[in-house]
Amino acid sequence: MATQTEDTNVTTQFQQVLQILNCEYERVSGELSKKEAETERLRQAVNTVAAIHNAYLGLTSVWKEEDPGKYRPSYFLMNHKGDPLIPREVVPSEKRGSWGLCSRLVEIENAWHLECPGCKEKRPVILRYHQTFDSPDGDTWEKRWNIYCQKCFLITQVERPAYSPHRF
Repeated sequence: MATQTEDTNVTTQFQQVLQILNCEYERVSGELSKKEAETERLRQAVNTVAAIHNAYLGLTSVWKEEDPGKYRPSYFLMNHKGDPLIPREVVPSEKRGSWGLCSRLVEIENAWHLECPGCKEKRPVILRYHQTFDSPDGDTWEKRWNIYCQKCFLITQVERPAYSPHRF
């Protein structure tokens, strides 16, 4: 049979082990929380950079689309009147005179620009146009006006999104 002193020693040892484990658990949990926060920050940064990339990539190909916005978002430059325009720089010179295309071409520096709230540099306002719902009973089309800053990786909403059951 164990003596009372031996029982007290064992209890004290378990308490010490539990105290060490509690401290280690708190330390590792705190470290994990920091890593999770950093992972989320990086995930958001990747998503933002991807959205900016897609917007600028979309500007280079919108002139080729037969049905802009129908199957994926289409991107346009804008003028101050709100007309969707295509960057002249991305359209091959032999295609610039095509019917319906020539009046929609604009030099990037002549498009509507606003100041990026992050870096304070002027950036073009880019329209994101997309069919968000397609049904025999009706469609939903969405327009979003944003500044996509490739310098400070910030996307700024210029106006509230507009939705319509018809093409804009």
